[in-house]
Amino acid sequence: MKRFSTILVTLILSTFAMVGPVQSSTAQTQVYATGNVFSSGFGHTCIVSEAGSVSCWGLNDLSQSSAPLNLGLVTQIDAGSLHTCAINAESYVRCWGHTDSGRIDVPADLGKATQVSAGGLHTCAIDTSRQVRCWGWNSYGQISVPQELNEVTNISSGGIHTCAVGSGGKVKCWGYNGNGQTDVPNVIGIASQVSAGGDHSCAVNVSGQVFCWGRNDHGQASVPNNLGFISEISSGYNHTCAITQDREVKCWGDFWDEPIFVPADLGKVSQITSGYKNTCALTFAGTLRCWGVNDAGQNGVPLNIGKLLLKKMSNAPLPTVTEKATTGGYLVAETPNFDAGSVIGYQWLLDGVSLVGEYSNTYKLKASDFLKKLSVSVTVSKTGYVPETKNSVPVIPVKPKEKISSLRFTGSFKVGAKAFVSSINRNSKFAYSYQWLRNGEEIAGASSRTYQLVAEDAGSTLSAKVCALYLKDVIHCVSQDIG
Repeated sequence: MKRFSTILVTLILSTFAMVGPVQSSTAQTQVYATGNVFSSGFGHTCIVSEAGSVSCWGLNDLSQSSAPLNLGLVTQIDAGSLHTCAINAESYVRCWGHTDSGRIDVPADLGKATQVSAGGLHTCAIDTSRQVRCWGWNSYGQISVPQELNEVTNISSGGIHTCAVGSGGKVKCWGYNGNGQTDVPNVIGIASQVSAGGDHSCAVNVSGQVFCWGRNDHGQASVPNNLGFISEISSGYNHTCAITQDREVKCWGDFWDEPIFVPADLGKVSQITSGYKNTCALTFAGTLRCWGVNDAGQNGVPLNIGKLLLKKMSNAPLPTVTEKATTGGYLVAETPNFDAGSVIGYQWLLDGVSLVGEYSNTYKLKASDFLKKLSVSVTVSKTGYVPETKNSVPVIPVKPKEKISSLRFTGSFKVGAKAFVSSINRNSKFAYSYQWLRNGEEIAGASSRTYQLVAEDAGSTLSAKVCALYLKDVIHCVSQDIG
């Protein structure tokens, strides 16, 4: 998600007004997670009920936990440092809390929005044309959206910087860069999500890999090596948390205030949010669990909230997975189209054992894989919904057969000229090796399809040997003289 730079902390550590749950309407006995429906900020936490009402608790000295009575039904919510923003049922943004810096002053011409992100002293949203609009404090350019940014799918407002996923899955960050938090690594590839924290940033690419950069004095940008495929990431002030393909929470960074100490009995989760120095997660059991700093009661989930029940992905059917050998020895997992916002995770297995690092929809066969069982586990995740997982039927790869019938020679066979060789029945599934011979002996360095004749070849018998290879294994070879 986002949060709060070091500079901001000195500005806002003033008075803590602890309150109980402040609600925009009567508490529901059950709360259904239907989107980005809970968020933890600097010292407060908010959720959205099944009926679309908002409940907030924790710090409320500047009304950040007091949702407007005329808010109406809400589908999304995001808690910033000292303010909160939501998207209502008509897709319009509403904000409340601290009024300075203009962070809650939603532009009148914003129109409808698909996502809102509340940061330190600023707020950003994605409109229905997939463009970003930001407002609030701009001393470091955190609301000055880059002109080249378009087709945005994800936005995250940090302490005093902002990050987004734009066209082609490219991550772009702007604003304060005192710790390198806007210096996006060029190795991310196509990103599915970005999360701006206090002074660091993290992103997840479509292969489930996590990348973090920026301030790292607490290890918040040091991604653990054993994460595996990650479906969701959330950056806090000095810590970061993620959800694995097995729907478990992994956290790293600041351990002094314990936001990274995941409860042992937490179980599987569907969504996570990293706040200032706390973390909250929605479990499969339907409960909201929070841990870490609780000085303003931000972790004290009200008892009258009830269970947060996850919805089934009725519009996103289980994937149908098939595997087929393709050119170059690949297996391909085929999946149907899913709802917008779905994240698809892949895990390839060899004889039922997960293969480390094999998290894409394709798998390149190795020579050692033949006659063993290969399968893929596909998990479809969507915020607020029960993840769906299905394992494919195992396939047993076998080496394809290739028999080179004969060779074809072209070109000129005079000294100084070039001769060419190729297989009559060349198959695109195979790689081919070449070796030219003089009187049955290999000619050093003559290992390509083309050979330039030299004086020594005059009066000699020239021939060529061509081999078909599959995954570097020799399948069949043919030697033939130039006739």
